[in-house]
Amino acid sequence: MRNIRASLAVTLLMVVSCYATNVSAESIQGAGAMPCGNWVEKRASGGHNMALAWVMGFMSSYNHFVDESGKKNGVFGEIDYNSIALWMDNYCRSNPLKSVYSGSYTLIGEMKSR
Repeated sequence: MRNIRASLAVTLLMVVSCYATNVSAESIQGAGAMPCGNWVEKRASGGHNMALAWVMGFMSSYNHFVDESGKKNGVFGEIDYNSIALWMDNYCRSNPLKSVYSGSYTLIGEMKSR
């Protein structure tokens, strides 16, 4: 439980700093800093779970601390874990030099507009 709290605290700090100071992708730590090309490689070998968990945590933190839409599932809307993974697959194949953070941030923007 202590590790989960520590991970949530780190994710929270990243989300808050992202919106408070317009943080650049270079200041992101953990799986979010990973290039999308690595996401594609890890996904092909089944080793993407940590990166996908980072994306889900990033989006969950956004819902908890930033989202004010009032929607039942916040920025998740009607999409699930597998749909997010597929969206990230497409993003990362098209943008192999961008980061997982960049994809996550772009996905949040797309989901907010729905």
